Amino acid sequence: MTNEQFLQGMGKKVREIRRSKSISLNKMVQLSGIHKSSLSELENGKRNSYSLTLKTIADILEVEVSDFFI
Repeated sequence: MTNEQFLQGMGKKVREIRRSKSISLNKMVQLSGIHKSSLSELENGKRNSYSLTLKTIADILEVEVSDFFI
């Protein structure tokens, strides 16, 4: 698996979980304080996220960070 494939897979999983919980991208921005463009890039596999960003997103979605990698 390439780094690009890894990031795309993780981003897809973040988006799937967010949508399954009916949380809009704008709501994630409000809850997390992360810029909308950064969240969008993460979900589209175009941004390498930092550990604390992933933890913040996981906390809001009430999942473990490891759920993004399954």
